[in-house]
Amino acid sequence: MKRKELIRVEGLLPRAFHLGHITYTVVLEEPMERLRIVSAFDKHKIEPEHRDELAQACREAIHHYVPLDQVPPAAMDRLLNIPKTEINLSVFFNEELVGCMLKDLTRKEIVLSPEDSTVGFLPFTPRPGVLKIVLHVQNVLNDNTHYTLAVEGD
Repeated sequence: MKRKELIRVEGLLPRAFHLGHITYTVVLEEPMERLRIVSAFDKHKIEPEHRDELAQACREAIHHYVPLDQVPPAAMDRLLNIPKTEINLSVFFNEELVGCMLKDLTRKEIVLSPEDSTVGFLPFTPRPGVLKIVLHVQNVLNDNTHYTLAVEGD
């Protein structure tokens, strides 16, 4: 069976986009053997030009709990490497949850099929109906964070 691209979208997210959801809906018009969903984004960590701003925000937050002179520089460096952008996703078919992927990866690839769906997803036979993919966006650290979503069927 020939692979068919069902949807390919991309977008740019602004800095400080926190805890938002972006939903894409695809109508499956014919039965298929399997679906492949790929989601990706860039700018996982803070860009160097914003690191000083993040450091200042960390210092202000820490100052409420501990005197800054008690925070070793190595500890501050570790704190500055913790923040990250994360985009996870959930998949629904006809409003029923098929599964979700909550991994700290900038590229997620999911296969949905009757026998070998990706871990975290139910066995699934692609058939006519409505496929909904929800991107769960958390803590965008940098302006113009680029994301893509593609769905293909066999």
